[in-house]
Amino acid sequence: MWNSPSKESKIGKRYSLEDLSVLLLPLSELLPNSRALPMAEIVGEEILQRFERDELVFALYQVFDALLGETKIPEGGHPGFQEALIYELLQQAHAMVCCEMDDPESGSEIRKTVWKFIDRYMTEPAHDSSSLQWILEEARVDLKAPEPFLSEQLDYDEWENLLVNEGGLFDEFLWDVDWRTGEFMDLPLEVSKPITQTLGLDLDVVQALPHSPSPSELKMAEQYLSNLISRAAALDKRPSGE
Repeated sequence: MWNSPSKESKIGKRYSLEDLSVLLLPLSELLPNSRALPMAEIVGEEILQRFERDELVFALYQVFDALLGETKIPEGGHPGFQEALIYELLQQAHAMVCCEMDDPESGSEIRKTVWKFIDRYMTEPAHDSSSLQWILEEARVDLKAPEPFLSEQLDYDEWENLLVNEGGLFDEFLWDVDWRTGEFMDLPLEVSKPITQTLGLDLDVVQALPHSPSPSELKMAEQYLSNLISRAAALDKRPSGE
C-alpha cells in the first residue's frame, strides 16, 4: 500500500515534487483529458471508470496531498481507489514511454523524465532497490552510460517491468492490487465475509466510495493539481546541475 506505515515511520513516506516526476508526467495529460473525454477513455482501472469527473479530480488531489504533504494515513489505510490511481498513473507513464519509442522524431523527454525517478529511487540510501537493479542488470542496461534511458535493451517489456510490474516501481508505492476485488461486493455477506477475512481484506476500505466534492472543493483541487503540474514542468526545464 503506497505511503504506508513502515519500520521507520508510522505516518508514511513523504516525497518532494522532484521525486514524483514519474506520476506528475501522466497527470499533466490526464487532468486536461478529463475535461473533454468520458471516464472510460481516460482511465483503465475499472474502479476508477465508475467515477464522475469531480470525484476523480478530488481523489487525485488527495493522493498528491498525501504523498507531498503532512496528511496522516487514514484509519484502516488508504482507500482502494487512491491506490488504483497510483497504479493508473504508473500505467499511463508506461504508455507515454511506449508512444515516444514508437515515434523516433518525438525525442526522448518522456523517458528522461521517467528515468529521473528510477535513478533517484536506486541511489537513495534508504531504499532496497535490489529488484529494480536486477531488472536493469538482467536487461544488460549500462547504468554508467550518459543516457541509460535510451539503451536499446530497454524495450516495451522492460519499461513495463520497471514501471508497472511487481519488483519495479510498483513496490515503491503498492503492496497489492486489492482494489480489483469488486466481485466480492456482489456476493451475499455470509458468502463474502469468510473469504475476505481469510484474505485480510476490509471491503469498507478497499472498495470505499470517493468523496463527491463541493464546487469550492473541486476548484481548490484543480488549482492544486494545476500548480503541481506547472511547478514540475519548471523543474524539468532547469539546466542540469541546478
